Amino acid sequence: MKKLILIYFLVCSLAFAKTLEIKIAKSPAGTENYIKLLLEKSLKQMGHDAKITFTNDEMGFERGFGALDSNEIHVYWSGNTDQVKGDVYYLNIPITNNLLGTRLFFIPKGTAKDYENIYTLEDLRKSKKVGGFGKGWSDVTIWKNNNLPYLEKENGNWAAIFTMMAKKTRGIDYFSRGVIEILPEKAAIIDKNNLALEVEPNLIFKYNGDFLIYLNKKNGELNKIIESALLNAQKSGLITKTVEEFWKKDFDELNMKNRRVIIVPN
Repeated sequence: MKKLILIYFLVCSLAFAKTLEIKIAKSPAGTENYIKLLLEKSLKQMGHDAKITFTNDEMGFERGFGALDSNEIHVYWSGNTDQVKGDVYYLNIPITNNLLGTRLFFIPKGTAKDYENIYTLEDLRKSKKVGGFGKGWSDVTIWKNNNLPYLEKENGNWAAIFTMMAKKTRGIDYFSRGVIEILPEKAAIIDKNNLALEVEPNLIFKYNGDFLIYLNKKNGELNKIIESALLNAQKSGLITKTVEEFWKKDFDELNMKNRRVIIVPN
């Protein structure tokens, strides 16, 4: 009888377990679908059900962090940055196995030949090609430390860099993006707006850098659950498995196995 009562209460507790409601930002790069999948898998592995929803509008760097600070969203993701304010903080758990630090270039159409003889960082430096970056991005420090020419967009929507580069009048020769951002941005920004840009076909630039999850201190209980789930996902290999599952098609399309790899010191 006691066993039946215990089973009854266990079933009831599972039936009425609270579903976690988590709101995340839509991204211009489309990476929110990976974040949603990773969170769902990680939380489920720890026994949590989650209802994860997106904002109606896309949120770039500044707007995304602003929405997180005001608690409009519960989770945001970005590279490591010193631009965060208020109650925002990050979890020191890389969530894409260094794919943010695996960089490909968007370039103006017809300029791929300019990169055919680039085999080293010194070759890129000597080419005097200028990279474009958003304000406060970790790339800026890396490019600066390696004496690579760059321009930093001071404010506003970072996606405007695409238009600036396509016009060939703003002094930007390439836009360095994480490999997992390339195809979504090509579809959502370049193809949609018919911009005269393309993906440089032969190079990979690699440095240590990954996406991190940012949270708001006000959501203490939810934050602890998310952190515990992601730590477990890291230790169990779930993050690696999810990366390979989610982006395999992109890696194949971008011919990642046959590109020249250039290491960029942090």
